Amino acid sequence: MQADAAALHSSGIAAVKRGQLAEGRAMLERAAQQQPNVLQFQGDLAQVQLMAGDEASAIKTLQICLKLNPGLTPFWLNLGILQLRADRIDEAGECFQKAIDGDARLADAHGGLGVVRQRQKRLPEAAEAFEKAAALSPQDAELRSNLAGALQEIGENDRAIAAFEEAIRLAPDRAALHTHLGVILHEVRGAEAGLPHYDRALGLHPGDARTLAAKRSALVSLGRDEEAAAIFDFDALITTVQLGAAPGYRDMAAFNEALAAHAVSHPSLISDPLGRTTRGGGQTGQLLEGEAGPVTALEGLLRQEVDAYFADPARARHPFRPHRPATDRLDVWATVLDSGGYQDPHIHPSGVLSGVYYVQLPETGDAGALEFGRPPAPFTLPDPEVMVVRPEPGLLVLFPSFFWHRTIPFPGEGRRISIAFDLTPAG
Repeated sequence: MQADAAALHSSGIAAVKRGQLAEGRAMLERAAQQQPNVLQFQGDLAQVQLMAGDEASAIKTLQICLKLNPGLTPFWLNLGILQLRADRIDEAGECFQKAIDGDARLADAHGGLGVVRQRQKRLPEAAEAFEKAAALSPQDAELRSNLAGALQEIGENDRAIAAFEEAIRLAPDRAALHTHLGVILHEVRGAEAGLPHYDRALGLHPGDARTLAAKRSALVSLGRDEEAAAIFDFDALITTVQLGAAPGYRDMAAFNEALAAHAVSHPSLISDPLGRTTRGGGQTGQLLEGEAGPVTALEGLLRQEVDAYFADPARARHPFRPHRPATDRLDVWATVLDSGGYQDPHIHPSGVLSGVYYVQLPETGDAGALEFGRPPAPFTLPDPEVMVVRPEPGLLVLFPSFFWHRTIPFPGEGRRISIAFDLTPAG
């Protein structure tokens, strides 16, 4: 049996090197099943699972590796990163701390712990972790930016501004850093102070979601309403469509029933996830990873509507239209809200075009309506122009990822189940 497992492992590695990822993975899985206590078998399998984009399986395999040898510091770091991506915040923190205990010089472990503490709202500890990370890797602009963000959250604005300026010195062509500096200057010194930094960021990255959202708020604050309205042009840039038949399902009611069951039973569903905008409900991880079930059919329908959105000739002439990446992917997740549940105002900073498909709604009028245009602090506006979309099962709403949006809390019994997506650059 040992020889058989070793041969399977060797054949699997060879297949992966030839580009036969699925075949190689299958052989590595069989080898690991036959000899589950062989660390090399498990470690190589985890690496191939990551190559295949199956982070959920990689997490389980890395956990097996660490049971076999808890002293593998790099494995704790990698597991922490994956747990963080999966929104398992407490577990990620434990992993990063284990990595630090094994090697206190790991800047990425301190940085990961900083992200965890920030999302846990343990803000002084977050700043401390980021400060250690930045000291260990002084040329890393991202760590300096994370430190600045934590300092901003605890009210140390002067230090935060200095840290953002240092990050920009290290990476002057990184648009996000100029946006971050603009946001804190906007908050501390007013919209006029932030606006030049937003323009600098847009010069580097014209379609950046965070920057366009922030610039719109600055323009409204400065009374430049026409310019602001051009950016948040609801009528031109938001579209709604009632989806038709889904392949493999007798009707849309059956399709929605399958989507609802898949969402509520998904293993990544987390209630009130830390660091997210969902309140009084749950949110899943990526639905196109692992067993996608009915979401595979939904992906095809979404792709059709995304194509139609970008093909619209009038929209193509709009100055603030989303620009489709040369290669793209869909990030898809579900939100399950209970009575009184809602989502705070937010944007989708990594996206270009975003959307939400309504699967199931409570039987209460306009339950959980979708509102566009109301920003959160520090961009709060006294009387913002908004647009409200009334949800109904089968409705798809498409909008630029930089549009501020929230859901309005709904009373009564029942659940509001929706599936959201971002179209993002691939790679």
